[in-house]
Amino acid sequence: MGGLMAWRAEELAGLFGIGRTALLATRDARYGVHLVAVNAFALGDDGALGVLTRSSSRKARNLRLDARCALSVLEQRRYLTVLARAVILEDAASVAMGEAAFGRA
Repeated sequence: MGGLMAWRAEELAGLFGIGRTALLATRDARYGVHLVAVNAFALGDDGALGVLTRSSSRKARNLRLDARCALSVLEQRRYLTVLARAVILEDAASVAMGEAAFGRA
């Protein structure tokens, strides 16, 4: 029997606070799926998740075309998939914040 599991922001922050290898799915220009392993981490306690990448990477280019994405992680015997619209932050302050959060993960 299936069901919907809702995760609160603090649960996401706790799960990703230690950093996790996750799968990030994006759509490419032809609407194919691009699936890649990433290191995901919590940016704070509000449920925001981060992934560091080069601005020229395939995932960054795909997200500029279509911000919809899915981030999946295996937690013990459960899979967690977060469906979201990604925001690419490239300013120096945001990059520094992401690098600091990644360093704590």
